[in-house]
Amino acid sequence: MSRIRISMALPLVILAAMPGAAQSIPTAFRWDSVIFVAEIERADVQRGCGPVRMGCPVDVDAKAVEILKDSAGLGLLPGTFWATVPQRSVAGSDRVGWAGMAGNGIRAGQRYLVFANGHGGLPSLFESPSSVTLVTDGADTVADVRLMLASTALPLRQQAEAATAALSDGGRPRGSYLADYAATILTAGSETDTAALAHALEYAAPSSLSDLARTTLLGELWRQVRGGHAPESRMHLFVALTARYLAITADESTSPPPSLSVPGLLWYVSWILDSEAARAQLHGAVPQDVADRLVRLAAGPSSGNALTADQTAQLQKFVSAVAGR
Repeated sequence: MSRIRISMALPLVILAAMPGAAQSIPTAFRWDSVIFVAEIERADVQRGCGPVRMGCPVDVDAKAVEILKDSAGLGLLPGTFWATVPQRSVAGSDRVGWAGMAGNGIRAGQRYLVFANGHGGLPSLFESPSSVTLVTDGADTVADVRLMLASTALPLRQQAEAATAALSDGGRPRGSYLADYAATILTAGSETDTAALAHALEYAAPSSLSDLARTTLLGELWRQVRGGHAPESRMHLFVALTARYLAITADESTSPPPSLSVPGLLWYVSWILDSEAARAQLHGAVPQDVADRLVRLAAGPSSGNALTADQTAQLQKFVSAVAGR
């Protein structure tokens, strides 16, 4: 999934909700008043601009196939429209919009999730979005957004139940939006409310989350545990998923290589080995079948996950720590 948006890594203060009360969970698109799915029917670079590149306007015929959110009350309806995509940032704006998408090539047949603010119609919202996400077969990002829009005003227990159900629906892999949402629910909810969700994340089938979703989830969990204030169960989940994702990534043969590469995961391994609290979770968080796969990986990583001598030594040290040696 290609998500074009600047980071808004601001501290989030989440107020404790009363039992059974609705609690709004902050989402990546909480500031966007309009969200819709657009399918590109035609995309032509304007004359004199040459190959598609940064700053080249692209004339687009598109169709809004689904309006997911219209909190501004614009009365938006599915339908076709014409627009010009500038593919550049607007001076003085912190919104990147279509900037950077030129390298991917806006082409007929593509679908995008469009996130926008404003009071225009579909063409102007499409031309000046706050962000866009290319929809691919690798993750059901549209379903993620639908679920979050339908759930974020519910009591936390019900939000956790909805996210848990999504992980086991047997459909296409879920994407990074759901992974980020699930991690936020874990932070906001009580151990009782989120126990089933944590269990579902730990034991989710490899096909239930996209590679980018696993990357997102692990990164969010690490941010929660690194300060030493997260509950023990959160540290357990982080350690368990680091080991599981390391084993999964070693088994997968994908092209292009997954973003959760073995060398990348070893950064988390290094942190775990240096953390007394994380090391204390190793024995209980890593089941024998995962430990066995890690042993095989340490003995000879695949060509797609070539390791340096130092990385191999780090992996072997982790395997030894898991085994309690």
